Amino acid sequence: MDSLFNKKVKYDAIPFGSFSPIQLLNAFKKDVKSAIDQLKQLEKLVELPNFFNTIIELETISQKTYRYYNVYAGLMHINTTHSWCQINDNMMSLLGRYERVLASKKIYDKVIFVHENYDANLLTVADEALLHHYYDFFTKQGIGFNSQRKKEFFSIEKKISDYGTKYY
Repeated sequence: MDSLFNKKVKYDAIPFGSFSPIQLLNAFKKDVKSAIDQLKQLEKLVELPNFFNTIIELETISQKTYRYYNVYAGLMHINTTHSWCQINDNMMSLLGRYERVLASKKIYDKVIFVHENYDANLLTVADEALLHHYYDFFTKQGIGFNSQRKKEFFSIEKKISDYGTKYY
């Protein structure tokens, strides 16, 4: 993907008009594969989880992956030609694959460990917000729940979703 952004453009702007949907999709495929490999390495990390080797690593991987997806989404909104629309299912499938690996129990356990053992005096306000962001992401996924608790959780989530649709 980085090869798509190597062109020199004023103010480091993304050169939207210089690549095709297929080029973006192929680059995104490579990036998602790389991100999944990095997440699997994080799962295997034997070092005690801490803010830097867990939260910062997650943020680095996620920022890059979502940056490329957001480029696609931006192009999709301003250039809704048939060729851009055709790659939508592939992009969503790749993003879903990435998010399933991201939401693994092993990574969840590492994030929970960091959240329960961090020293607020050692983190900036922004670092603490980032830690809470990942903690909230993982707890809202219901990853740590047993099967009965997951059913209850997702039942409540569905009811909330139905209310939003009903009243908006």
